[in-house]
Amino acid sequence: MMDSLLLYNCELCIAPIFMEDNEKVWNFFNCKTTKLTDFVFLTFPAWNKIYKRRLFDNIRYPLNKYAEDAFIYCDLVYKAKGICTVSDTAYYYNKTMDNSITHSLSDKYCIDNIESHVVVMTYLIKNKINRETINFIMRDTYDIFIFYKFITKERKSPKSVRKAIDKNYRSVCKLSFLHLSLKNKFIALFPVIFYHLRKIKYQILNKR
Repeated sequence: MMDSLLLYNCELCIAPIFMEDNEKVWNFFNCKTTKLTDFVFLTFPAWNKIYKRRLFDNIRYPLNKYAEDAFIYCDLVYKAKGICTVSDTAYYYNKTMDNSITHSLSDKYCIDNIESHVVVMTYLIKNKINRETINFIMRDTYDIFIFYKFITKERKSPKSVRKAIDKNYRSVCKLSFLHLSLKNKFIALFPVIFYHLRKIKYQILNKR
């Protein structure tokens, strides 16, 4: 990754990762990016990247937040004079560990993670990033929103937690609505209905 930073004269390098089931995530080529596309904005975690130290001169991770890397990632992308990718996997991620933060999914984690998507979507809209990326982020937000919505209901989390998750999701929808495809507008307006329709679709397909 350091070689790529020097070769392409960039300040941020992104690499693919392997999940614990040997599934490769984010297949990249060895290249310098020429535009800010979906993959740049969906690779929030800090652990598959190398940054030039200059990028953090006036940027700091928020205190007492989960998903803290997502809160500042767009600022780092915007500040970087060049972004490159490598094809070699640089990180192996084991989510099966009991002490994994993403495995525990506390109420605070759920709230903070959705809130980080509000920050990202605000950046995308403000900087007029392409419509495809906005729709991609919206669907990613929806997927985690539905997941968090049902697990917090199942474990009977306080109403304040579920309200905070709902509020953050609505903020993402409101920010992005004018830029969404017709299908994603329906999802934004009726997320639970869409969930059940998709569930019925999968049940029908599995019976064939």
